[in-house]
Amino acid sequence: MILLDWQMPDVNGIEVLKRYRATGGVAPVIFLTGKLEIDNKESGLDAGADDYLTKPFDVRELMARIRSVQRRAGAIFQQGLSANGAELNIKLRTVRWGETEVRLSATESSLLEFFFRHPNQIFSSAEVFDRVWPTETEAKADTVRVHLHVLRRKLTLAGVPELVKTVKGSGYILETAKT
Repeated sequence: MILLDWQMPDVNGIEVLKRYRATGGVAPVIFLTGKLEIDNKESGLDAGADDYLTKPFDVRELMARIRSVQRRAGAIFQQGLSANGAELNIKLRTVRWGETEVRLSATESSLLEFFFRHPNQIFSSAEVFDRVWPTETEAKADTVRVHLHVLRRKLTLAGVPELVKTVKGSGYILETAKT
């Protein structure tokens, strides 16, 4: 959940939101702003905000809107994700390829979810590590390479084609078909 103000020092909230959505950002966003005009509300929602609340506001209303947006977002995220013919069921931690279904560990599922949510973007091991592993872990960024190797082997043995590919010298990517 992102709470975003319209007016910020260097760039406005609309631009921040557009950039975030353009790079694959999917977290729910609520605008909190003093801009009351319908044109501003329309612009904010059209840019990808999930809700828009004007200042001043009662904290109870903000909390109710957060709960509402989270319910909607939860329903969307529970539907699973798909890329290149593979379907990831986040709740069940499975990948389906045609009739084949592969059970995943929690870490494997989190890794695939990250790449499914950020297709066609290259991430270094360190970037993947920072986004997927808990901050309190004692593991190191090299653990990404190991987990991806194990995940790829598991999927390949089940007949699922390689989903996350290595980009030599750069990191990893889940490429999706261009339409």
